[in-house]
Amino acid sequence: MKHLPIGIQNIQEILEGDYVYVDKTGFAQKLIEDKSRKHCFLARPRRFGKSLFLSTLEEICKGNRMLFRGCHIGSSDYDWQPYPVLSLNFATIDNATPAAFALDLEEVLEAQAALSGVSIGKASYHAKLRRLIMALARQAPVVVLIDEYEQPIISHLHNLEVAEANRKLLQNLFGVLKNIDKYVRFTFITGV
Repeated sequence: MKHLPIGIQNIQEILEGDYVYVDKTGFAQKLIEDKSRKHCFLARPRRFGKSLFLSTLEEICKGNRMLFRGCHIGSSDYDWQPYPVLSLNFATIDNATPAAFALDLEEVLEAQAALSGVSIGKASYHAKLRRLIMALARQAPVVVLIDEYEQPIISHLHNLEVAEANRKLLQNLFGVLKNIDKYVRFTFITGV
């Protein structure tokens, strides 16, 4: 008997393990192939599978066809063109203060750049994001996946000054995505 994947948010772990999986790859395929939707937002309560769906999108967009044997998309006519993927989870980025948030976001972008063999130099977090996406887009348009976008705000509802400052940092970040739209294949953002 297969186990329930309680608390597992990684599609590879679920598909390669002995876990129950409700196949949502047909929905993922429609989302990826629909060129009329460039920026998507999914709001759902906690524990509704948002992070798992982002993990699924990431593996599909990276072209990991073998992982999806036995799933809808694995037996479909999907072309499996790999795209560079930039994945950010705001629940894992320090947001105790706006300065800590900006600094940790810069470090996360630098780490993603290093993993991709890209140099983004010394700059602000929004300049680093712009440089990273433009560099990754030399291969193909970039897929941007953002999980728990609201975390830097809702973590500070008891301190509205910090929440507002973090909101402004997020506004700048999302402004970059809007302004470099031609380098982005699609953006998928989740939150509660």
